[in-house]
Amino acid sequence: MVRLAIPVLFFAAAVYVAFWLVDRRARPGGTTTPPTRPGPMGPDDDPAFLDGLDWDLRRRRRTQEPDEPRDNDQA
Repeated sequence: MVRLAIPVLFFAAAVYVAFWLVDRRARPGGTTTPPTRPGPMGPDDDPAFLDGLDWDLRRRRRTQEPDEPRDNDQA
């Protein structure tokens, strides 16, 4: 039984290595792991979203009239 198991194990290992090499060559860059994609991005991590918030806040401040007169505005 052992005489049969050893050649089968060597054959299985050779087949595994052959398939591993073929798979490695098929991928770009020869890497064995697929390229990772960036995860989902929250709104607080998005520079365009933050710029839009800043622009909206500045626009509101420009168009808003002050509720109370300032000290230097009073005569």
